[in-house]
Amino acid sequence: MICRNLEGCDGWSGARFGKARAAPFHFHWQRAKSLARAKSLVRAKRSAVYEYEEWKGKNMNRDWRELEKRIGYCFKEKRLLRQAMTHSSFANEHNIDKLKCNERLEFLGDAVLEVVSSDFLYHRYQEKPEGELTKIRASVVCEPTLAFCASEIELGSYLMLGRGEENTGGRNRNSVVSDAM
Repeated sequence: MICRNLEGCDGWSGARFGKARAAPFHFHWQRAKSLARAKSLVRAKRSAVYEYEEWKGKNMNRDWRELEKRIGYCFKEKRLLRQAMTHSSFANEHNIDKLKCNERLEFLGDAVLEVVSSDFLYHRYQEKPEGELTKIRASVVCEPTLAFCASEIELGSYLMLGRGEENTGGRNRNSVVSDAM
C-alpha cells in the first residue's frame, strides 16, 4: 500500500486512516524493497534446490535406501541422512547453508562414538588401567579405522560432493569418508 494515495498524506509525515496513523511513504518503499529482496532470495533458493535435484539425478551413484539396507537402519528423519551425506564442498557450490552440511553432525558423531567406545572398553577390559584404555580407544576411533568401516559399506558412493572434490577423488579420500562415517 502506498501512503501517498491516502487522503491527507504528504508522503513523509504519514496520514490519518481512520483512527490509526499510516506509516510514512519511505517506510512503505523500504518495505517493498525488502519484500523484493526476500522474493529474490526465495527464487535463488528454489533455483538451488532444482539444480541440486537435477545434479542428484545425474550424479548420485546410489539411492540412499540402498545405504539404509546396507547398514540395517531406516532413518526416521531423512533430512539427517541428507545432511550426513552432504559434504561442505557441495553445500558451498549449491549455496546451501553451511549448517546443512555434515560438519556439525561429524562433531556430534565423534563425541557419541567416543562415549560408546569408552563405555564398551571400560566394561570389556575391567583389568586395564585408564592409560591403556585410552590407547585402545584412540586406535579404534581414528581416521584409518573409520575410513575402513566406510569402505566396507561403500559410503563414499553415497556422498554429495562438490565438483572440485569429486574431480580430485574425494569420494575415495580417507579424510572425507571417515568424516561422513
